[in-house]
Amino acid sequence: MKRKSIGSVEIDTSLAFWTNGKNANQLRQNERELFSIIDLLQSKALFANENELENLFSEMDKAYVALQLINSFAQNETLLYNAGIVLNDAILKGDFDLDFDSLEERNNYINQLSDDLISKTNSNTLSNFLDPDFAQWWDEIIVKENYYVDVTTGEKTAQIQESSVISGSTDEFCSKLKKSGMSLLYVYADPSILTTKKAMSKYYDQRDITNSLKVVNPSFSNSVCENLITSGIIEDTKGLSVNEAVENLKQNGKSKIGELIAIITLIVTAVVALCGMVSSIFAARKAETDKKTAEILKDSNIQNAAASEYDFPASADLNNDGVISEDEKNIYVEKKQKNTLIYGGIALALLWLLTSN
Repeated sequence: MKRKSIGSVEIDTSLAFWTNGKNANQLRQNERELFSIIDLLQSKALFANENELENLFSEMDKAYVALQLINSFAQNETLLYNAGIVLNDAILKGDFDLDFDSLEERNNYINQLSDDLISKTNSNTLSNFLDPDFAQWWDEIIVKENYYVDVTTGEKTAQIQESSVISGSTDEFCSKLKKSGMSLLYVYADPSILTTKKAMSKYYDQRDITNSLKVVNPSFSNSVCENLITSGIIEDTKGLSVNEAVENLKQNGKSKIGELIAIITLIVTAVVALCGMVSSIFAARKAETDKKTAEILKDSNIQNAAASEYDFPASADLNNDGVISEDEKNIYVEKKQKNTLIYGGIALALLWLLTSN
């Protein structure tokens, strides 16, 4: 089940992407990262057993406390960094591993813990030990992403630019990206399980699409895109991981029309709607767009790249895009990596042009 409240706030579970009442354009980048983590955990919680649910709620608590620390120290980079040391110490001491009799009891405890960690940060009560993995995550995701993104220019800003906010655009973008998750099934899958030429080709096409989406909407990092797409896949498949969803698709094949296949058919309309959303953001920038990026994001290309039951035929033969050999895969991967570098360079050049004018 999805969690209905966390700390002192209610969670609106009817929303595709909950941001505690803020338009997603009005979030700092580090807040967007944390809300996408909570969203992914909520999707997993829908299909979790009791033991799994406890662990998922504990991870949500950590993300919520991190949000409270950002709210308190976003204006002071030193204190924001120190808040990470204080939070890491609480995690290592097991402050997030307690058992609770009710959600209300958990929320009250997390509220008090948040206040305590804010107080320790203000008083400079710091531990001498910091887990290196946590330290890297806090520095890269929380400290270095402590900024707003103006979605009409792609520029990082210290303060939100109200005049440039496209009302509702990012919320709608989040919603449609999640609903398109099943069509973009391969992009975050383990490439080793994509055993046909068609699936491998679509894997790289889907990578091009997601990379282009991040150029169009620079407020979405790799991790935010992955969290939203994965969240959509989990909800549409009733709890399957990305790799499990791929394996399920392979087992169904084109001879079995299962629930997963029906979902993919329905999701095509969401992909087209996503394309329309992309077009509106392009227009809002009032800038000449990179022709390659625009070509990648055409409706027809997105639909052709969508995962399908026909990507894994029952009989492997060359005329039916059969199983790809390791040698063929290596050659194909090398070629597509070169193409990705070229397209990535074009995309970066476009983003530089947009933000330098």
